[in-house]
Amino acid sequence: MKKIVSIAAAVLLTSSAYAQQQGSNGFYVGAGIGLEAMPKHVDDGVGLAIKGGLELDSVLNNLGVEAELSTSLISPEISNSNNKIDITTFGVYATYTIDIPGSAFKVRPKFGLILPNLADELHSRGDVAISGGIAGMYELNNQLDLYVEYVNTSEAMNNYMIGLAVNF
Repeated sequence: MKKIVSIAAAVLLTSSAYAQQQGSNGFYVGAGIGLEAMPKHVDDGVGLAIKGGLELDSVLNNLGVEAELSTSLISPEISNSNNKIDITTFGVYATYTIDIPGSAFKVRPKFGLILPNLADELHSRGDVAISGGIAGMYELNNQLDLYVEYVNTSEAMNNYMIGLAVNF
């Protein structure tokens, strides 16, 4: 797990340095950390999310696609049995970016499909679920956004993340 965090940090730092020298072409990568909120009788966990997206303005202004991989850093735990639940999900989303006029803020809702069971015990193998969420983003500079995000990854879990996204 430390390897994943180290790789994500290296990608973000390298990407940030590159992006500051280049203009944005609609591609972004990001990484965030946050709370994996579970239903009753489960202690929440902490997760890492790595994402990449592409703005499809040539198709429709503000439309985009995004892929996101999230995994548990600190696994949620079932309260009465001390069993840990390792969770890894992969989602593909359609996004729509809404710029707030006169500010550095943007809102990006997303809706798509997710494989919520890559490493968890909550779902049977082969399940594909509908997933959605919303992110609020603050543009730190032309190439770097700070974001907070809510994603419903399944009927059993929600992710609340904070992170950085680098625009290329």
